[in-house]
Order: sequence, then C-alpha cells, then structure tokens
Amino acid sequence: MTSTLYVDSLIEKTSGNGVHIPGHVVQVVQGVESGAPSYSVGSSVLSSAILSVSITPKLSTSKILISGQITGSSDSNAHAFWIAIHRGSTDVGHGQTDGNRKIVHSGIAQMLYNGSGGNGAGNGSEALGNGSIHFLDSPNTTSEITYNIKLAHNSGGAQTWHMNRTDADGNTADRPRAMSGITVMEIAQ
Repeated sequence: MTSTLYVDSLIEKTSGNGVHIPGHVVQVVQGVESGAPSYSVGSSVLSSAILSVSITPKLSTSKILISGQITGSSDSNAHAFWIAIHRGSTDVGHGQTDGNRKIVHSGIAQMLYNGSGGNGAGNGSEALGNGSIHFLDSPNTTSEITYNIKLAHNSGGAQTWHMNRTDADGNTADRPRAMSGITVMEIAQ
C-alpha cells in the first residue's frame, strides 16, 4: 500500500528553528564579487579573505555545502595560486598534511608568460584563471559562521592577484571582466 501526502506549505513549529526534513536544503546564502579588486599575497602566507559569506545554521546537526569559483589573473609570469577555505579561523576542506607541503583546497592553473617567448604563447597577461570550491562541512553549531576564501602562491616573493580581470586590463573588447562567488547551503541531517 502506498500513501501520498499533499501539502500547500510547511510551517515551522517553533519560529526560527526551520523545518527539519533530513536531506533537504534549509537555507541558501551567496557571496559574490563582481568588481575587480587586486590583492597582494605575501610569500609563504595566506592572503586576507578575498571572498566571504556568513550563515547561521538552524540546526546544529546540519551540514553546510560550500561551492563556488574564483576567477582572475596574476600580475607576474607563470605563478600558480592556491585556494584555501577557512571557517572563521579554522582551515577546512584541505588536502592531507605531508611534510613541508602547503595544504590547500584547490588551485588555479599557472598563467602563461606575459612576454613573448616565455611558454611560447606570449598572451599570459590576457588569460583568466579559474579555481573551483566544493566541500561539505560539519560545523556542529547554530551560531553564525563565516566562510572565508584565501589565496597562497608558489613564488618566493609577494605576488598580486587580480580578481575577475586579466593582468592586461585595457578598456577594450578583448579584456574581459568576470565574477567570483561562493554559495553555502544548509543541508538538514
């Protein structure tokens, strides 16, 4: 025997607690950067937050699905940038610790050399790099939490990351502008 339940809406029993149905999305919050800021990233350190989003989970047992992308370019020749996710000051969603290796979430491909000759193409200053963000976190709280996206790189000196734009940023049709964003979804458990 099968049963079917038809409803027009579900109302919270206790205001502010949300409706608890395991597996469903309780709430969605997005943080977007559509401008073109530049960030200086020091050697062997993480940058300040280049993208942030805050969420207050309704249920302490919920998981938070984090997804997004960072788009932009470097101001220097052939440097790779890496992405880190922090919940407040806690590093989450990273690779396994192994010796002196920096642990990060994901990376952004190296740009081609800016000058002619480098990697053979000479158009690195016109390239956009893109790195993805995807992680299911278990914060175990109903207090507000902030997810911060930070960058590191593979150079011995400070490097600049140009968010949402190419290094060559002349006002012409072949110099694109993009967007970067992070979306967090509370998933009831």
